[in-house]
Amino acid sequence: MNQVNSTGIKIPKSGWRLLPFLVLGALVFAFNSSLELNYLVKGYITLLELQTGIVVLYFLLAKLGKSQKL
Repeated sequence: MNQVNSTGIKIPKSGWRLLPFLVLGALVFAFNSSLELNYLVKGYITLLELQTGIVVLYFLLAKLGKSQKL
């Protein structure tokens, strides 16, 4: 017989670190889907938004991580 663990899904702490990046991606997608621009311009805007957002999130999460360790 198969033994099934029915305790539910436990997400490790490292999994929660992806949440801000998923939210960023959803926000960029929602913003860009409402624009009436050429698809090449949309592509460039998307890349710029994501690159900027990832860098900002990285430094923000690093700063928050340091403040929680103190």
